[in-house]
Amino acid sequence: MAKQLGQIYVKSTIGGITFYKMDNTFYARTKSSLDRKRVKRDKAFRRTRWYTGRFGRASKLASAAYDLLEPEKKDMLLYRKWMGMAAKMTYSGKTETEVEVLLFMEAEMVLGIPQKTKKRNY
Repeated sequence: MAKQLGQIYVKSTIGGITFYKMDNTFYARTKSSLDRKRVKRDKAFRRTRWYTGRFGRASKLASAAYDLLEPEKKDMLLYRKWMGMAAKMTYSGKTETEVEVLLFMEAEMVLGIPQKTKKRNY
């Protein structure tokens, strides 16, 4: 990564070189040969497509549980935690229904709704 020097900074691609800003510093690098079409069709990216599909479904499930919370109980770290949980569960093969139930149980705990317990007959 080369740093941009001078008084004028660029954020674009010019002649095969991409100029960008990261952490308040401007950089330049060669343009990537990777494009959307290759990622969507190439066999080399099959696992990438599989993970992004699962990640997208996990995001929707986590979002549904997060939407149940009252505004004052919402916290981005909590959403990220639930998103991670949902992703791990979907990657491990759990169904969307199983993931949804577990996330809704987490939401109930945050809301302070008591969990139902089974009666035991001894």
